[in-house]
Amino acid sequence: MQSLSWLVAAMMTWAPAKETELSRYGEIANDLITVGFDENESPLFEGEGAREQTVLLLASIAAHESGFRKDIEKGHVRGDSGTSWCMMQIHIGRGKTAEGWSGKELAEDRQRCFRAGLHLARESFRRCRAVSLPNRLSGYASGFCGNSPVSREMVSRAVNYWEESGETDDDFAANP
Repeated sequence: MQSLSWLVAAMMTWAPAKETELSRYGEIANDLITVGFDENESPLFEGEGAREQTVLLLASIAAHESGFRKDIEKGHVRGDSGTSWCMMQIHIGRGKTAEGWSGKELAEDRQRCFRAGLHLARESFRRCRAVSLPNRLSGYASGFCGNSPVSREMVSRAVNYWEESGETDDDFAANP
């Protein structure tokens, strides 16, 4: 499956894994694609390849936030002094996401984690639309729009991989 293997290759570039983890990376990539291509979800980008770029950016966020580590995914290890959950490191503490999901619910359902991350990324892009594209995840990364090295890393890594790979909508549509 070209699209799935393309995404797994990106993930392996950003967070190398042992050969025994390749199957799990494939499952993660499949869940990212499922969320990113859900017709009920708007992509983060516009134009040709908008959904693919969205999926790639979600993978870049997860690679930065968790390195796709299983212990983080399952909620055994949490960031921000225990307040951030799942591979997307959704900062909710003991509260719930805007969708009403607890941290435990995010850790139990990878697609739920990616969906909550997509919604937060979309809100960051909306709130930070006045800053350059590489800084549009600054709201996600820090809660404030502006100059953010973390945002630049996550966005630039995805954009550069996209530009170098040449994937198209047809590649993804043919191989969901």
